[in-house]
Amino acid sequence: MDSLPFVGYYSMPVTFYGPPIVQTYLDTGLMHTFGFDQPAARRMALQSIAKSQTAACPMCYWLAAMSLAPYLNHPILSEDTLIKANAAAQQAAQAAAGIHVTVKEQGLIDAITVRFVVGNQTAGYQANRDRMRAFVDQMPQDTDILAFYVDSLLVLHCDETGYHFYEPDNLTPLPELLEAIQVLQHCLELSSSSKTIHPLCAHLYIHVTEPSNRPGRASGVANELATVFADTQAQHLQHMPSHTHLRIGRYHDAVQNNLKAHESDESWLQHGSLPYGSAHDTAFLIHAAGLSGERTVAYDYANQLRHHYRQYPDQPDRPDPELS
Repeated sequence: MDSLPFVGYYSMPVTFYGPPIVQTYLDTGLMHTFGFDQPAARRMALQSIAKSQTAACPMCYWLAAMSLAPYLNHPILSEDTLIKANAAAQQAAQAAAGIHVTVKEQGLIDAITVRFVVGNQTAGYQANRDRMRAFVDQMPQDTDILAFYVDSLLVLHCDETGYHFYEPDNLTPLPELLEAIQVLQHCLELSSSSKTIHPLCAHLYIHVTEPSNRPGRASGVANELATVFADTQAQHLQHMPSHTHLRIGRYHDAVQNNLKAHESDESWLQHGSLPYGSAHDTAFLIHAAGLSGERTVAYDYANQLRHHYRQYPDQPDRPDPELS
């Protein structure tokens, strides 16, 4: 589950000294962050550090920091996590001072060094957002930078109760969220034109549109995401189109999305790895099947979900098997 088939087409080339497998670990780790699976991303980051020559891969340490960073479903970090993430970010900066890195790499490293502030998480998140916003102005055509900027912005509008993107009418985005939507649309236009839709931009666009009264805006993105990751093991990205499909009444498509995700989840579990939100995927599948009139499918996967809870009673399931 930590191999190249998981990555699909995605790659973000970086500067390092070591064997080519380092780049594979980095790309795979980034894909895990795009699917909100931080523990799997951290495994890849640590492997990339181990395989590269000493202090010769600044972005390996950057990925280690990213693998501990907040995300929409987990926006609040423990003090211990903040300390570890900040240490990795500072190691990235130190490593970058020792070798030549690209403008893109330096900008990403500079931004993450201010992200983790013990005692005032919000201040660190805001500082990171501000540096990423300035970086977007510098490199407005780079889809990775656009994606990481929106990620840094959206997390400021999340807490333990969920996402807070819209006014009470569920139609009017908060001012900063209007900017986020526009940046994501620009990112998706750029990446779709190259036939390699950016995974994080697609993921975030689905999340930012689904709580609104116009979730259908993301239908094309959902379709493309489902197509390009159909033959991978990127289970959460295979599941994500169902968030849009369910909300616009395409219930059978939501079933199909989650059948793919469930297949990948099972493969992860069979190989001893914990997938992100496997019960969430199955619950979505059951609910969509019920709405679609696919009674046999709904009952079959309800039994499978019940079996999983009996077989793995202590297994965490980030996020819970709810439909939000």
